[in-house]
Amino acid sequence: MKVYWYYISLILIIFFKSTDLLNAQSITQIQAIKNPLQQIEAVLNLPSHFNRDTTLLKKELEPIKTLAKQHNSIPLEWAYYMLMADGYSVAFDHTNALSDQYYKYARNLIEAHPNPELEMIGNIRQGYYN
Repeated sequence: MKVYWYYISLILIIFFKSTDLLNAQSITQIQAIKNPLQQIEAVLNLPSHFNRDTTLLKKELEPIKTLAKQHNSIPLEWAYYMLMADGYSVAFDHTNALSDQYYKYARNLIEAHPNPELEMIGNIRQGYYN
């Protein structure tokens, strides 16, 4: 029986460590993408649902915000806020003060730096949870 639990524990550790590595590789791959539209698409396809673990949500998505700030990329920063809003909406199974706050951050970015495509995508994504 001890051997059984040992193997299950080992598999779980490997799974969670590999998940972290996959996400890190995704950020590295996103950095390498030169086409801004493809970069935004890749970011929006990153997971934002971490089984109600909002601490993990913040930890996993922080590299996107850092990358956006380093490159002064409004679209990447917008994508970060959208993922955070989505993550908080899913974590609490409905919109809430934090998800609304992140949607507002994204909307404010687009108002200050107009981008009709991102505005439309943002409205669709926010509308899904309302």
